[in-house]
Amino acid sequence: MIIKSKAYLGKWGLAICFIFCLGAATVSAQGNIRLGKLKVELEAAYKAEYNDNIALDETDGKKDYIHTVTPGVVLKYEGKPGNFLHAGYRADIVAYNDYDESNYEAHMPFISLGFKSPRGLYMTALDSYVSTADPYGSENQYGEGRKTRRWNNSLGLTLGYEFGRKYKIESDYLNFMLRYKDGADDWQNRIDHRYGASFFYRLTDKSSLFAQYRHTRAEYDEQNDGVAGWTSSTSQDYSLDDYFLGVRFDPGRKLRGEIKLGYGRKNFDNEFDKTSNSYEDQSSWVAETGLTYTPSQKTELSYKLGRSIEGSPDTDSSSYMDTFMGVNIHHSITRQLSLGLGLDWNFNDYSDEDISGAPDKYFNIYTARAGAEWAIRKWFSGGMEYQYKRKNANDSYYQDAEYGNNIFSLHLSARF
Repeated sequence: MIIKSKAYLGKWGLAICFIFCLGAATVSAQGNIRLGKLKVELEAAYKAEYNDNIALDETDGKKDYIHTVTPGVVLKYEGKPGNFLHAGYRADIVAYNDYDESNYEAHMPFISLGFKSPRGLYMTALDSYVSTADPYGSENQYGEGRKTRRWNNSLGLTLGYEFGRKYKIESDYLNFMLRYKDGADDWQNRIDHRYGASFFYRLTDKSSLFAQYRHTRAEYDEQNDGVAGWTSSTSQDYSLDDYFLGVRFDPGRKLRGEIKLGYGRKNFDNEFDKTSNSYEDQSSWVAETGLTYTPSQKTELSYKLGRSIEGSPDTDSSSYMDTFMGVNIHHSITRQLSLGLGLDWNFNDYSDEDISGAPDKYFNIYTARAGAEWAIRKWFSGGMEYQYKRKNANDSYYQDAEYGNNIFSLHLSARF
């Protein structure tokens, strides 16, 4: 495996030197860097993978070896419980061995802070930014299989108040902005404003019942400005109302995470899109469940269930119902060696696909993973993983979107 891109070769040299310097510093220092309550965490990782279908194309599967170096730094300031300031930066430097036109970088700075008063008032805030050109697609799978330059920023704020030991209320706000860097993709640019309110009742020392309401306003601002034949009267702008009931389990217990189920409704602002197809409002049950169970010190089981109404990645459908279910198991063989298995199922239902004479459109996506981790030192670890992903369409009419993908990877990581 030879990295052919000269521009990337220099960056790789610096990143690999960073890993070796990181390891040397860790061996000599044998501990984290601390300046009073400020802790500095340095990290670096290298991954080499063989991918037999880098473009996720069923008929023309391009094979390649891919190298990824990930340096990072995190600053942590911890005060009294609930009071903290964290900031950091990570980057992925990705080089393809043969198809070096696919090379890209991802930059991921973030900052978060928390405040908690003795009288029960608390606040948390998080801002995270991602600039990338990876071919894995955005959150609605737009651009999947091709290099797509884009960035997004998420800014979230939560305010809460605890009434004694039994009751708690929260309000939250999330601003999400997505921007593509190539003109042909601008019609997918979007700004979301999400508002929420939650009420918690402590059921036991380890769990709480809660009810939550969220309202989201999504604006495709480039469509409203007339890009690619869209107008403010045909844009995909919408509002989303979600109602949830759930149970939350406290961290540090054998069972942690939350069960969260509810009802969601999506309403479009306009009646017709730019091709005069009518928008169809949607409603369905929704879910945001994530649970982790640790029956013993050696074994950890996790389960995820998600269901949401997503914006469409194409112009033939206004949205699709995305259902996700995943299970994972992690087991430690020894103090240094652990094994992991995982299986995911994703169902994408484009119920309002509007192409004359076309059948209903939906996809089943299956992902299976198996891997091993080896803790070589407290600060240095390595591992390997095999992943198989398969996307199947319900009808041969959509077979161009089908694919199979095998990935085998080796990785090393160091933290100081």
